[in-house]
Amino acid sequence: MSAKEKSVVPENVMYEMVTGWPRFGYTRADPVALAQAHQNKAPTPPRAQVEGVPPTLEKLIMPLLAKDPQHRPRNARAVAHAIKEIERDLDASGVEQRAHDPAPGPGASMSGNGFADQVSAVELTVRRLIRKHGQDHALVITARMELADLTGHGGDVRGAAELYDRLGRDCSIWFGPRHSRTLDAFEGMARRVSA
Repeated sequence: MSAKEKSVVPENVMYEMVTGWPRFGYTRADPVALAQAHQNKAPTPPRAQVEGVPPTLEKLIMPLLAKDPQHRPRNARAVAHAIKEIERDLDASGVEQRAHDPAPGPGASMSGNGFADQVSAVELTVRRLIRKHGQDHALVITARMELADLTGHGGDVRGAAELYDRLGRDCSIWFGPRHSRTLDAFEGMARRVSA
């Protein structure tokens, strides 16, 4: 990997984490069209891809992806300042509240502390996202990973491993056996089985 490629990886990862999609499509897309898009197009703003992206987060991501270095943040300190601003906005809006809730430990009761409600909510989210986006959409895959993880935290190791395995097989069909989503799912399964 060249020095130039290394310098853009964090921005690409941030964009994909927020939207669930790479900036210009998956690597299985036409390589010439993909290269031209990287060279000539600006990525779709995250808020146009996914509902609920805070404006301050988009205000950080888009300049990080700017083709012209003059339009990028001046330095890491400017990026750190922008991240603090985003954290303040999230805290103020209550969006981040779930992130501060402690994750249930292994063997936690599925019925305690509304944990069963949490699993049911994620199952409903998976179904809703499938209807809206289709089974192979990144948001669906992320929600399925969360469901498998919650199942494992509830003490159902076998159930979690089966959910991860099914997701890994699906991702292998959709994206290929070496795609990061496929590998993440099988890694989750291995983690649950070894636990």
